[in-house]
Amino acid sequence: MKTEQTSGDMPEVAVAPRATVKSNDELWGKMVIVVFGLGLISMIGFFGFLGYQFYNQRSEEGPSIAEMPKNEEPSAQPAAEAAPVTETQPAAEAAPAADAKQVAISVLNGGGAKGSAGVLADALKQAGYTKVTPGNATGDYAATTVFYGEGQEAAAKTILTEVVKKYPKATVAPADPKKADTTGSAVVIVIGAAG
Repeated sequence: MKTEQTSGDMPEVAVAPRATVKSNDELWGKMVIVVFGLGLISMIGFFGFLGYQFYNQRSEEGPSIAEMPKNEEPSAQPAAEAAPVTETQPAAEAAPAADAKQVAISVLNGGGAKGSAGVLADALKQAGYTKVTPGNATGDYAATTVFYGEGQEAAAKTILTEVVKKYPKATVAPADPKKADTTGSAVVIVIGAAG
């Protein structure tokens, strides 16, 4: 490039080609597209995370209808008749019912629906039992059983009246020293696979 100088004039300067300006515009356009794409991916990830958290929260609240044990279908017989309690109990037998509310109770899921131990523990707390702890059994059990330690048979039978409202086929049995799950508290309720 030659520049000619004339008297009193400034030298002529060569101007860069217009193509450079166009490439900058293209670069900015591509950057906008990349930023928009990253924002869209971030939003999808965020809403996916929220959905995952919502799903997990619902799972922890208790079993859904699809997960409920089959034995919880409405029956023709009211739950109160499933395990009758007489109104004319002597005072000596009524005392264990009150004492049963203070007994340490472990509710263990031994093959029942996910969250079933927590649901039953909450039901017992609402019924007035104060020392209830949910958890998981170390093994699988076939049926729901209320296990009791030495001297706790009356309390276990009283607690059974609440358990049969959710698990009508539940039974009472003495704790088995060979099974650690059954001896963790004064009364241990193990929810089995058959409900």
